[in-house]
This record gives sequence, C-alpha cells and structure tokens, in this order.
Amino acid sequence: MPFLLAALAIDRFLVWFQRYRKLIPVVTRVAGAVLVLVGLLLASGYYAAMAGWLSGLTPEFLRSKL
Repeated sequence: MPFLLAALAIDRFLVWFQRYRKLIPVVTRVAGAVLVLVGLLLASGYYAAMAGWLSGLTPEFLRSKL
C-alpha cells in the first residue's frame, strides 16, 4: 500500500520540487552554517547555556506539555 501511494503522489511531488529546486543551494549553505555553529557551541561548552536560555523563552503552555 505505501508503494502504491508513493507512486500516485510522485507526479505532484516532482511539480512541487521543481518550484523550490533553485533554493537547494541556499538551504544547504544555511544548514552547513547551523551545523558549524552548533559544533562550535558544543566544543566551547556554551551549548548547555544557550539551551537553558532558550528554554526560558519557551511559553509556559508548551513547557507544561514536556
């Protein structure tokens, strides 16, 4: 069943993908920069501090779900 659904949806996906294909280099560079930034944060020990700071910005209704 999943393969049948994938076969039926592939045409729509390819049409959608053609519209956003030109953005792939930008997305790749941004993702690479984020990975380097996270690596630097981990290596320097600031990752935990940043995570704590960001958790303070999380709304209470979301924190209660965790």
